Amino acid sequence: MSLPSFINLLSTIHTICPMIYNIVMAGQFPTEFLHGQPVATYTHQFDGEIFGFHALQEVVFAKQRFPIALKGQGNDALYLGQHVTLKGDSRGYIPGRLNPHGSATIVGFAEPFSQGESDHIVKVVESDNGTRDDAVSIKPSNIQEVISPLDIKDDIRIGDMQVGGTRIDLLFTPLKDSKNTHILALHHTRGEEDTVIKIGDNVDVQERGDQRYDGYVTGISVDTDAAGYPDVLVHVSHLDGKYVSVQLVDYHRVTPIPVSNKN
Repeated sequence: MSLPSFINLLSTIHTICPMIYNIVMAGQFPTEFLHGQPVATYTHQFDGEIFGFHALQEVVFAKQRFPIALKGQGNDALYLGQHVTLKGDSRGYIPGRLNPHGSATIVGFAEPFSQGESDHIVKVVESDNGTRDDAVSIKPSNIQEVISPLDIKDDIRIGDMQVGGTRIDLLFTPLKDSKNTHILALHHTRGEEDTVIKIGDNVDVQERGDQRYDGYVTGISVDTDAAGYPDVLVHVSHLDGKYVSVQLVDYHRVTPIPVSNKN
């Protein structure tokens, strides 16, 4: 199975610690793109409740359908890209040998007891273990609390922007009482290139030399440079347990890895 078209990315990759990552997780759109256009979402209802949650909220973006949130009663919800603290069970145990007092980023959801899944329906990447771990599926009850962002609106939108000769569509939700946004996915088109990257994707990162590594997309943000031009940043969990932040222009490549190509 061939890999999707490459996304071109800019010259400087710098390692950022989890605390800095938490600050930039909620990217800010340039003002003209802040409102965007509403996007329809779909509710995939479970047969019953599990740990207080009863449905997945799904969206179709660039012809791909995927879950963006785990919904509970009232306003209770967990979203892709949220940073959370963890807790163990009565024995202090969390699947995947995660630190029961650590923190993690949510990178995926699953339907309980379907297609081989159990009640471990939240996929996370640990933030502060300092070693390489794949994403781990845990129970919702293994989440102690959400650290950031806390005030996500149930209002999914698409905004588009130009970075150089590249058109980028951004799937996002505004944050309550704030001009900031929480970005869930991007759709990058340039010429014949057409690629989608979303939080939770396992990606291959290629630097200008021969060095390559893979990791999970844990966030996407938008900022402006000193001249006022927009920068799109893709945040990836690095093989050494740290995070890297990659600017979206021309010198590095991030490629989604198809599930069938994973070991």
